[in-house]
Amino acid sequence: LIQYRPQVVGEILKRTMSLVSSQELEVLPFRVLPLTEIDSQNNPEKDENPPGATVIHLDDSGILLSEPVDQRAAFRAEGTWLITGGLSGFGFATAQWLVSHGAESLVLISRRGTCDKETTHAIDSMRESGVLVTMEKADVTQAAQINQLFEKLRNSGLPPLKGVIHSANVYADAPIVEMEESTFRSVVDPKMTGAWNLHQASLADPIDYFILYSSISSLVGNPGQTNYCAGNAFLDVLASYRHERDLPALAVNWGALAEIGYLASNQEVDAHLNRIGITAIQPDQAFSALAHLLEHTETNMAVADVDLATWASFHETGKSPRFSELIAPELDSQNNHIPLLIEALRDIPQIEQRHGELRTQILSLAAEVLGLSDTQSIDPTRGLTDMGMDSLLMMEMRKKLQESYGCTLQSTTMFKYPSVTKLVEYFRAEILVDLFQNEVETEESEPNDLDQLSEDELVELLAGELKELKNNHA
Repeated sequence: LIQYRPQVVGEILKRTMSLVSSQELEVLPFRVLPLTEIDSQNNPEKDENPPGATVIHLDDSGILLSEPVDQRAAFRAEGTWLITGGLSGFGFATAQWLVSHGAESLVLISRRGTCDKETTHAIDSMRESGVLVTMEKADVTQAAQINQLFEKLRNSGLPPLKGVIHSANVYADAPIVEMEESTFRSVVDPKMTGAWNLHQASLADPIDYFILYSSISSLVGNPGQTNYCAGNAFLDVLASYRHERDLPALAVNWGALAEIGYLASNQEVDAHLNRIGITAIQPDQAFSALAHLLEHTETNMAVADVDLATWASFHETGKSPRFSELIAPELDSQNNHIPLLIEALRDIPQIEQRHGELRTQILSLAAEVLGLSDTQSIDPTRGLTDMGMDSLLMMEMRKKLQESYGCTLQSTTMFKYPSVTKLVEYFRAEILVDLFQNEVETEESEPNDLDQLSEDELVELLAGELKELKNNHA
């Protein structure tokens, strides 16, 4: 509503402030604290008797934008390290890196407890160099299995447990409107339940490091990965939770990683990420950053190579105020020129012919995104996802539509209108209304639909609702 009808929101806020000024609405109790007063001794979340809401303001000359953090000694990995997801991808690459920094013992966990030939040869080389490598089969989502594993390690005679790294990953992308609970949990449970089980099981061990491999997706979101974003967001919060209890914790929000992990076997995804401004970082860059973080007292930190200007042009989150200091203001300004496709529509006098041209235009855009040389193989009534347009390509299609018609589309648009036919209907009725005005005016609409109310009527309706609420609670 703020984005698409800012005048309505402005009027609502003015009316609300008027009701507050006239004391028809009572202001809830609150206090204002400068940011520099929010610390472990003065934390609103820990206040047993808060005076109401706490407002934190940044107008404080005492704020240090880059306050130095405590630095530890140079990172050394002596001891035993337990790594979930440790027999493949980034997890095993981490194990090799730890060995290069002095790790004496590795406990590598996976659900199957087995690995491919290349990993087996690498493990053999580690063992020949004197490193103790134990492969364990365990389901990290099962607390009993994890508790049993930790008890086994305590009685194994291995060097003391130095650190725990949770790198287990599962991917199962789907639009949220189509995501089954089983699909959601298949990704969230290994992240969330697995991390919590490791947290609980390790409380009895004096470990120095508890590292959670999170993702930048939990900071910026990613269409089609609601489950993955949610699971990683839990890891971020768990790191803060442990930190507040003086337990070691570090959550790293990794960006795209080259050569290892998911992108190594998904070149199309890698190419798409490059197009939207996300460059995969090399393993040596990733581990150099990890070493730096482990030598400082960071708790949550992102490590990624992102061209924010390009990324923001694809990603709706890029327009959020949280990124306003990182993205040049001119990127948010609207171009004044009329897109060529709209000009082509305006040159057609008959509305029905315009409709056909709009259909042809959107078909061509879909073909371009799908990598097709023509539109003949595209069924306009068939879902684009059924023709191979995954969540990443959906993002590209949305960007092309925005650029082609000079509009802003919600991140859910492609899922709400999943076929060319539905997109054409949506653009005709909502985006290009002036080009199809006569047709739109003949369509019946519900008289009580909020979209049909004027701004004054919306304000009056809200004011009435607020007054009724006040009377009901009087």
